[in-house]
Amino acid sequence: GMSVDDVESLIGQPIQVYQRGVSVALREDLDKVFQQVPGVVQSCWQYGSDGAAWPLDFAWLSYNVCFDSADQVIETGAAIYHN
Repeated sequence: GMSVDDVESLIGQPIQVYQRGVSVALREDLDKVFQQVPGVVQSCWQYGSDGAAWPLDFAWLSYNVCFDSADQVIETGAAIYHN
């Protein structure tokens, strides 16, 4: 699998990093990822946000790359958000 370094060299720094044990309540999709296999997913990197569109509100696509305790990719995902 890919490591943290592999991901960073391929697609760059994430805009947000979520860690196990830190509330991800605002991100239901990631909260579910952390709960799927308890203790396995340690962190998820997020790419994509609508923060740049403020004060307007658009739909956006967010990509997530999640890592295990050995810093290897264990899960990826995408979510479409809109209001």
